[in-house]
Amino acid sequence: RDCDWKGELSEAETHLNHCLFFLIECNICGELFSRRDEEEHGKYCPKRSMYCDYCDKGGRAKYKEEHLNYCDGYPVSCPNKCGAKPPRRELSEHRFVCELEMVTCPYKEYGCRAESMLR
Repeated sequence: RDCDWKGELSEAETHLNHCLFFLIECNICGELFSRRDEEEHGKYCPKRSMYCDYCDKGGRAKYKEEHLNYCDGYPVSCPNKCGAKPPRRELSEHRFVCELEMVTCPYKEYGCRAESMLR
């Protein structure tokens, strides 16, 4: 839908300064959008700055998903399926106390094949 404003030519500039259908350019990414979409674009602009909720590192919003793949503060599921979701940086420590962690017999080097849960 386009603007349906009608008025005096002398009022056109004033109207354009407030018209919700007037195209404006994002000063971050250069994308054009109508003034009515400015707030929405500000929330989703791919080049806007953002801070990770898990590690407080900053970067561009368009790289957020990629960042979460290696973020050391991002919660990851325990591979033993115990239900715990420690931050990625603490997963190794969690496995030392996880009740579902399988441990091998200390005599494995002598041929023992026994395994049991940590607890």
